[in-house]
Amino acid sequence: MAGKLLRSVCPACGAPVARIDQRHGFICPFCGTEFYLEEGPDIIDYSPPLIKEIPHKPETIEFPSSKKSTNKVWIYLIMIGFLIFFISAPSWFFSTPKSTNPVFPEVVEKPSMLLNLPSAESAGKSVAYKEFEIFFDPNIRADNGLLFFDFTLQNWGDKVVVLRYRVNNFMVYDDLGNTYPLYIGNCDADLPYMDRQIEVNPVEIIEFESSYSWCSSEDHIPAFIGVIPMNAEKIYFHISEFGVYKDLTFIFDL
Repeated sequence: MAGKLLRSVCPACGAPVARIDQRHGFICPFCGTEFYLEEGPDIIDYSPPLIKEIPHKPETIEFPSSKKSTNKVWIYLIMIGFLIFFISAPSWFFSTPKSTNPVFPEVVEKPSMLLNLPSAESAGKSVAYKEFEIFFDPNIRADNGLLFFDFTLQNWGDKVVVLRYRVNNFMVYDDLGNTYPLYIGNCDADLPYMDRQIEVNPVEIIEFESSYSWCSSEDHIPAFIGVIPMNAEKIYFHISEFGVYKDLTFIFDL
């Protein structure tokens, strides 16, 4: 199809036209109509470049603003939920598995204090008096003609106490009337008559034991010299004074 071009648009479809060349005139790139020039003042000479095809670009789908706002709210709520969970989650949720047999600390109960101090008690039984508790091991150790004794002292009070004593206040004898003197060893001969002292903290247990070198430590006492006769049935450890304990005898059954 061919026609005369009087304007810069195609009279057939209304689209912009393009020049073919100076001789042939113009062509509509959309409907294919060709137009030729005519001499005259009404002819308008337009020479736009040929229209190039633009590659198709996928359209971006835009959500309405209300939907975007809703999504932001849900994301914010989820983040808040996770934060609250990690803060309030119990410790066992994050802790490593532990033994199914837990070990509970032993509950130590304070013994009832005696109002009056007894004169004698069997070894292996404690004597609690004036916030202190004394306990003698019922086993006597014998070695090279010496006797060794072990006992403990515990402070049940709430204050630190300085315990003062002398080892010559300890006496050992049997039911046959035999006495067992202190073993001095390499220690000073005057040391049994001198004051010794040791601090005892609240609820602390001090262990006293007979030792060859008893003068090297305040919680060691001398051994006692002698061999127990075959027909002896009891050994007595007498305390004339040791802290709050006075004239107290512990009895050992043989």
